[in-house]
Amino acid sequence: MNCNNCYLPIADARKEVKCAICNANLHKDCSIKENDLHYCDTCFTVKEQEKSYVNFDIPDVIRRSYIEDYKSCPYKFYLTVIKGISDDSETIYNRLGSDLHEFFERASLDRNYHLPDMLSDYAKLWDLYEKFALSDDLKTYMLDRGNTCIHNFYDVLATLPEETYATEKQILTNIGDDLPQISTTIDRIDLVDGMLELSDWKTGRMLVGNKLTNDMQAPLYIYAAEPLQKTST
Repeated sequence: MNCNNCYLPIADARKEVKCAICNANLHKDCSIKENDLHYCDTCFTVKEQEKSYVNFDIPDVIRRSYIEDYKSCPYKFYLTVIKGISDDSETIYNRLGSDLHEFFERASLDRNYHLPDMLSDYAKLWDLYEKFALSDDLKTYMLDRGNTCIHNFYDVLATLPEETYATEKQILTNIGDDLPQISTTIDRIDLVDGMLELSDWKTGRMLVGNKLTNDMQAPLYIYAAEPLQKTST
């Protein structure tokens, strides 16, 4: 049997609990515990909203990533979007990803910004990362991962047009009446033979297998870029 929150198998029955409302199977560590009762994400979100009897304003715009939050953890979506509570603490992972994306955008706009230039700028960043107090193993891992991402980026860049159609393009997409617009930011868009090609730079885990099939990022990007395709032809 699988956990109703994380969808992974529950291998040890001693670590299994039941949702007090829907009786779904849960890992003890995945459940939300309140007053000695355990709840799945969905039931706890509904319970809390019914208990409060407070109307809330639906935001006009939500990030694309919030949809993935809702799919994986409705309670996280509830806290972030409805309650406005989010964990914005900076980690080496999101800091490095943000910095590399800035380098990649610069290289997309300036073809005189070559691989040695980016590697040199990347090395300088690590003086600023001391605040993360990384272990030697993690620092080596992150350094290597960043270098690999940079080399892979330039391999891809060599196959793309000299002039890009757009970089870091934010698009607001309507998905239905009385629903928030979805905000997507596409790293790079190229116009090739009358068709738009979208690039999304990954500095973390690649989307492969079931994750690639089920993740909403690719279809939402395509849906968001459709109006641009009509105006570019």
